[in-house]
Amino acid sequence: AEYEYLIGRRTVLAEAWSTCIEIVYRRALATALQQCLDNASALADHWKTKAEAGDAAALDVNKARLNLLTVRKMFEENAIELEALDNNLARLNGGQALAIEANAFMPANLPDSFDTWYENALSIAPEMKSLSQNGKIADMSLSLAKTGWLPKFSVGYASERILGTTLQGVKLGISIPLWENHGKVKAAAAHADAAKMRFDDAQMQFRASMNALYAKGLKLQSVVDMYRKSLNEINSMDMLKKALDAGEISLLDYMLEQEIWIDAFRETLESDRDLQLICAEMQSYIL
Repeated sequence: AEYEYLIGRRTVLAEAWSTCIEIVYRRALATALQQCLDNASALADHWKTKAEAGDAAALDVNKARLNLLTVRKMFEENAIELEALDNNLARLNGGQALAIEANAFMPANLPDSFDTWYENALSIAPEMKSLSQNGKIADMSLSLAKTGWLPKFSVGYASERILGTTLQGVKLGISIPLWENHGKVKAAAAHADAAKMRFDDAQMQFRASMNALYAKGLKLQSVVDMYRKSLNEINSMDMLKKALDAGEISLLDYMLEQEIWIDAFRETLESDRDLQLICAEMQSYIL
């Protein structure tokens, strides 16, 4: 029962942890989209003013409005997802809201050695401990069933009256259970073997799945580093706006570059989020 409680507790905490990670992801995306929305709003107003003064074509004004609508749609969709995550976290917290203020991820920490982590997790994980305990119980049941085949001895003092004569003395008895425990030892042995096989299979499955998760984390770490490096080399939104204001790029070029930057930023965040989720899952087994 204690192990079942620990399994349920870890499941709830793992869901809360992953929800917090998703919230940080959405808040980081909201920060970037807010900057894009501010720029898009300013551009729409700028081109509207220029059109009213006769210095801009209606087509450019429409492009600026379209850009504003596109960015606003992304911002509002992200806000909806963020609100849903906040509500889910409050549900996990008994209906009380929790404020997550972070809008950037801390560096992810994968275990330095998988084997060291695995041995530690194997000794702590309640799933494994529960299966191990079931195996011990099955072995004890087998030992108990075997004792049922042992002869049962009895000793006491007896008194018997026959035709006015009283017979008294020590009484000894022996009982040999030929049919009483028929099949019980065989069934107990099969149950013990099945419990051991379940534990061995669960241990193998646990190691295989966690090893695959760890390998995925290592690859994601490289992807995140690569994305961050590439993102730093791509023009930021401030640089794009300055280039547009200076007439170095057209409004259409600005919109295309903005879309490329948002996609790259989103992909970087998604990879970082997935890496954080992997680290959180592995960490949950050794708490």
